[in-house]
Amino acid sequence: MIRGVLLEDARAAEPYREAWDALADSAAEPYCASEWLLAWWREASPPRARLRLAVALEDGRVVGVAPFYAERRVPGLEWLKPLAGRVSHRVQPLAAAGHERAVAAALAATLAGARPAPRLLSLEGVPQSSPWPRLLADSWPGRRPRIQRRVHDVAPELPLRGQDYAGWLAAQSPNFRQQVRRMRRRLEARGATFRRISADDDLAAAIRALAILHHARWAARGGSAALDARVERMLAEAAGPMARAGRLWVWAIEADGRIVSAYLFVRGGDRLAYWLGGHDDGWGACQPGMQVLLAALEDAFDRRFAALDLGPGVQPYKTRLTDDVVILDSAVLTPIGRAYPLARAVLAGLGLRRAAMPPLRAAWSRRPGAREA
Repeated sequence: MIRGVLLEDARAAEPYREAWDALADSAAEPYCASEWLLAWWREASPPRARLRLAVALEDGRVVGVAPFYAERRVPGLEWLKPLAGRVSHRVQPLAAAGHERAVAAALAATLAGARPAPRLLSLEGVPQSSPWPRLLADSWPGRRPRIQRRVHDVAPELPLRGQDYAGWLAAQSPNFRQQVRRMRRRLEARGATFRRISADDDLAAAIRALAILHHARWAARGGSAALDARVERMLAEAAGPMARAGRLWVWAIEADGRIVSAYLFVRGGDRLAYWLGGHDDGWGACQPGMQVLLAALEDAFDRRFAALDLGPGVQPYKTRLTDDVVILDSAVLTPIGRAYPLARAVLAGLGLRRAAMPPLRAAWSRRPGAREA
């Protein structure tokens, strides 16, 4: 029999973390790793948030995890949200293969039994194909919650299985190949070298350099929406343990004794995800961002990853690499009860009651040859 346990203190998660990470690898979900989520909880979670981490156990074995926290926007309205959902996508429950429905029942009962009782539960930026909104709703105790869904974003993704870097590059346009080679020669002529960084001391320095480069590029545009001091502390805490476990690294270009471009990657199973990067605009004529991303891509082919997730947003550099996308949804479950009218009113005020296609997805869907993964 599968039972659920509710953890409200991150220290209580320690005995379960190895099995939790194994589930994240099995699901190929990089941002569901325990260190990533718990580092965010410790360093970047909202003030007065409360941990709501549900673990499903079968004969003492971890078979499922639901990583949430509780936030209260208005009195009497407890809202469960995914850990690190503000800085990463695809964060959702995990279950051992073949146990999804039984695990969902245990997780839903455990979350519903939290006190104060949750009045809303959201999954933000999960693949449109994710079964978890419906699994949780179908398993929720009492009357089935209402589900409101809306398109959250588009995440370009590059399938890697069944090909190699040379073959992939040969399939690109002649203009793209010529430009890639020309920019690489420019970089090398200026003494630039490429490096994959995963050792503790060098990694910490690389992440600091990434933050400096990223902030410098966004300073004139109102600042970064992805990176602040709290998230930087999260990265500093998570990076070392994740790197030692082979879950995180930085690809960088170095020249004149410093890093001029740095991109951070997170791995889960056979899926690699690009999280954030930055480069020195003084090197912009060499396209250092694209060049370091291509170095990471070649490495991903060599390591036989199945896919490279380029993250939410259809920026031009991503569309030069792939026409495949994952449509990301946000789903909000509203349990039926005394607080249901208040919850619906809050959702209406936030514009979450109706699904809509944002301009981003509409523009992508009109691109010739665009495909959904």
